[in-house]
Amino acid sequence: MINDPIKNLDDAVSSHITEEKIRDAQMADKIKELSDKVDILTKNVELLLSMWQQAKGVVSFIKWLAVIAGGLTTFLVYMKDHWKW
Repeated sequence: MINDPIKNLDDAVSSHITEEKIRDAQMADKIKELSDKVDILTKNVELLLSMWQQAKGVVSFIKWLAVIAGGLTTFLVYMKDHWKW
């Protein structure tokens, strides 16, 4: 029996094409998974940025409140020390 080189080549090409189709399907699945994960992470990052902006606002308000309270406290201590009731 003589091996037919063209048949062997056709079999090898067919086998390779089948393997590549399987790899393509696996890669498509992995890309879909990664895309879903990126979407979830993007939403989480947007939420974190929103929370960060809110926290900055709260900190700014507390700083402003501390300045006002410090000024009032200084004024009251000065008045108590210098005025005789």
